[in-house]
Amino acid sequence: MKDKLGKILLIFLACIIVLGLGYVFSREFKKRQILILEKRSLEEKIINLQKEQEALKNEIQTKGKESILEEEARLNLGMIKTGEKLVIIVPLKEITSTEDFLKKKAWYQSLLTSLTKMWQNLTGKTSK
Repeated sequence: MKDKLGKILLIFLACIIVLGLGYVFSREFKKRQILILEKRSLEEKIINLQKEQEALKNEIQTKGKESILEEEARLNLGMIKTGEKLVIIVPLKEITSTEDFLKKKAWYQSLLTSLTKMWQNLTGKTSK
């Protein structure tokens, strides 16, 4: 009877150990799969960034650094060359009175002045 009980207990402990090891290995396998997917994703991002970097290098070579700076200043900062006029279209919802319009106009003019000074400091050029 004791022999039979000892064998059952031994089999039970062996099953618990096998199940425990199986659980640990399955968790590690899942972690490994997630890391593999993340690695692939990062490798794709690296390839895309390298392509983008190469395209930007080509653009710099073909257009020239000064031309690219000017384009970025025009598109993103609203800067203009001497003699040009900047037109800003303000949605009607934002302006409810002439006073609001004048405030907005003054704000845009001060912004334009600041950006122009910044551009001049960056390029070393002054307006004529």
